[in-house]
Amino acid sequence: MTVSGVHRGEQRRRYDERKVRCAREQGYKVLRIPTSGVSYRGRYLTHDHRADRRVLRELLDEAGIDVD
Repeated sequence: MTVSGVHRGEQRRRYDERKVRCAREQGYKVLRIPTSGVSYRGRYLTHDHRADRRVLRELLDEAGIDVD
């Protein structure tokens, strides 16, 4: 429980929703990257740059965000 009386996960979810809403209100596009999209070995990132770039490219394409 946090000081505000909600569980930490619930508080994090609320903060994340607020950040996304505020960013969109300011004209930003928000892209969520699921943890399943990055390479892990155990609890640590593997830093597989090629695989990470491929996943990011797919997510950007699906969202209609052009970075070229």
